[in-house]
Amino acid sequence: KLVTEYKEFREKNNLEELQSLKIKIVGETHPLKTDGWIEGTKSLIEAKSTSSRTSIRTGIGQLLDYRFQLKEQGFEIEDMYLLLPTKPRDNILALLKSLGIKLIYKSGKGFVDSGN
Repeated sequence: KLVTEYKEFREKNNLEELQSLKIKIVGETHPLKTDGWIEGTKSLIEAKSTSSRTSIRTGIGQLLDYRFQLKEQGFEIEDMYLLLPTKPRDNILALLKSLGIKLIYKSGKGFVDSGN
């Protein structure tokens, strides 16, 4: 639901389309699928349904895995984002900043993008 809302928000605001990537990995039977990819900015996006520490830690791991796998396949990754339903606590914001992971979170009927 959050991904759909963000996709619609991007469309309404004439922003580049939010796509998804399937990442095929040698030896794996199923590809990984990203929640979001923005081609123009080479941005990976992982959505989480809550802003809890547990969800965010899972999202961090997913982003790092996606980035590694895509770089192995020759993709250029400029930015990584977590897409969250609410702004997380300051300690989590500091964690994300220390890892170079940017944040997009829902605010009212729109979204706040920490990368801009």
